[in-house]
Parts: sequence; structure tokens; C-alpha cells
Amino acid sequence: MQNSDTALQAAPSIAFKRPVHKALIFLHKWLGVTLALLFLFWFISGVVLYFVPFPGLSQTERLAGLPLLQLPKNCCLTADDAATSAGLKASEARLGMHDGKAVWRLLGKPVNDTKAAALWQAVDAQTGQLLPVLSAIDARKVAEAFSGKTATAAELLERDQWTVPQGLNPYRPLYRVEIAGDDGLELYVSPGSAEVVRDTRRAERFWNWLGAVPHWIYFTELRRYPDAWHNLVVWLSIPGVILAVTGTVLGAWHLFLNRVRWIPYRQWWMRWHHITGLVAAIVTVTWIFSGLLSMNPFKVFSPRSALPSEQVRWTGAKPLVLLNPEQVLNLPGASATKEIDRVQVAGQTWYRLWGAGQQVLVRADKPIAESAPQVTTALPDDTIKSSLLALRLDAS
Repeated sequence: MQNSDTALQAAPSIAFKRPVHKALIFLHKWLGVTLALLFLFWFISGVVLYFVPFPGLSQTERLAGLPLLQLPKNCCLTADDAATSAGLKASEARLGMHDGKAVWRLLGKPVNDTKAAALWQAVDAQTGQLLPVLSAIDARKVAEAFSGKTATAAELLERDQWTVPQGLNPYRPLYRVEIAGDDGLELYVSPGSAEVVRDTRRAERFWNWLGAVPHWIYFTELRRYPDAWHNLVVWLSIPGVILAVTGTVLGAWHLFLNRVRWIPYRQWWMRWHHITGLVAAIVTVTWIFSGLLSMNPFKVFSPRSALPSEQVRWTGAKPLVLLNPEQVLNLPGASATKEIDRVQVAGQTWYRLWGAGQQVLVRADKPIAESAPQVTTALPDDTIKSSLLALRLDAS
């Protein structure tokens, strides 16, 4: 960019723009010097991240490791009864197996402790008693049952590099269990909910050090402080946007500074920078700007999750659950069920039955004779419309 003065002399008709032009060059030059290496890491790590995502346990993987749900007659309390017996106020509930017994996994907090954080906890589905938190030996057994392989070690930790997301907070602390095998499989077991919540493999961990970790600045110590991490990403992205925009403006401007030659640079590296910068300008600007917006800087967008008032309008009044879980397993399409969770929407309560690669929904707030016709693979349109209407009317 040192030849810009020569280009300006060749075009005296735009000399009045010289102060602005020099300011743009100054900004672009020094932001480029400061952020060039970071941009390079962002580009390369973004390509790696596209092919190797951050470790996580998908619903398909999780269900594949679960045993079939086997409930004897008169086995189970409803989720609400189990929560009451355990002294919990629960917002979510899942029925599954643990150590050969049916358990409700409840996301809740003690009834008398409104300040406590909601945690996933396992409750005996027959007695309503809270299960004791898992020991290291118990965690190894859960991991072995899930993977079908031998566990070699277990370590209790609050978080590590692969469990930094805030979404795992209701399961913490976690046991990291090493599994025998050539792939370096490690499973993370929640001692409170008595289940596997994450898996990683050696190759996955290696590529994430080149992908997600540098791309998202996802380092363990930094992610301990979500607000600090958020602000760091935002305040790195803002000058990145300015760098990309000033480069685009200068590149387009210089095409018209020299009436004889469109590219006003003689050195090959300057010409290369000018041409490739213009070719990649739109991609670069939209890429870095969309990354900034994805962080919801300065809360310019509404929260990603629904507000408590919106959740109440969506779920509606909570009806009495009249259908016991063991009755559901006798319905058509329920024979291969591995887990049942509770869904509340538009004043209705449904059981969602998860099997291998499929889900079935059954009305839980009606007796079995009435609910049999309500077996479906998706919530009825009228139910969804009713909840959407409640959101719209209350919002207006």
C-alpha cells in the first residue's frame, strides 16, 4: 500500500478524498498486522471444524447405548409422584433403566430451595427415593454397560477441555471414564443422573485442537467464565469486521484511482494482495460479520431460549397425568422403547417413547382407552396451533 500516494497523484480529481483514504489505509494496515495471524487460524480451523465437529453425544448415539425399557406390572410412579416423593420440583422428566431397575431422571431442584440450580437427578421409579450419587466404581459400570467394553480408569472432574459447554452444567460434576480399545474412547458419566452424557475419541480430540478449540477460542480456563469468553470473542470480531470492510473499500476504491492501470501496484505481492482481497471480499466480510452476530453482541437480539413467561404460555396449564408408563409399552409401536420422556404443550401432557431410530407420542393425560387413538409420530397440528396462538395473543 506504499504506492497509494503515487496513485493519488495520477488522479488529482479525487485528491479531496486523501484524508479519508489515508485513514482507511492506516486502519487496514495496522488491523491487518495485528489480526492477520488470528484470521489465518480462524480460516484454517473453520475448515477443520466443518469436517470434525466439537465432541458431543447425539441422540442416536445415546439411544444406541441404552438397554430396552423393561417395566414389570404396577412398576412405576408417574414423574410428578416420583418428584414429590423425592422432594423435588421438576421441569423435565425421562424414564429409563439403571442397573436393571427403572428410574426417573428428573431435572429439578429441592422444593424448599428456590436459589439452587436445577440438576439432573435419578429417582427410583418404584419407590420415589433419590438414588445416591455414583461412585467411581459405579461410573465405570455405567460406562461399561453403555459401550460394551472394559473401563480402565475413572476420574471425577468439574470440567475439562471436552466438557466446557454450559449445557452440561445440570449434569456436573462428571466422571471421565477411559475405555479399553485402540480408538482412545472416553465416556463422561453424570453421577447425579447415572448416565453417559458425552463421548470423545482420540482422533476427534486431536482434530478439535486444530478445529473447534482455536476457532471458538474454547479453552478450558477461559470457558470457566462465560461472560469473559463472550466479551473476548465479540471484541475480537469487531476489529475483524472493520479490517474486512476497510480492505473491501480500499480494494474497490483503488480500481478507480489510476485511470491508466486498474491495479495501481507494481510489486507482485501488492498486486496479489489487491486482487485476491477483492475476489474474497464478500466472503470475508459476511463470514466475520455473521460470526459476530452469532454471539448476539450487546444483546441486540432476543435470547436464544424462551423466556419463562413464554414457556408458561407454550406449555399451558398442567393437567393430571392419568396414564402410567408401563401401560404405554403395550401399545403398538412401543415394543422397542428405550426411554420415555414427558412433553407438555398447550395444556396437554404426552409421553414420547424413544426407540432405535424412531419416536412415538402417546397422550398421558387421558385413560388408556381414550389415549389409544392418540398414538402418533408427531404432535397434532391443532395442538401446535393452540400453543402458537397462546404465544401470539399474550405477546400482543
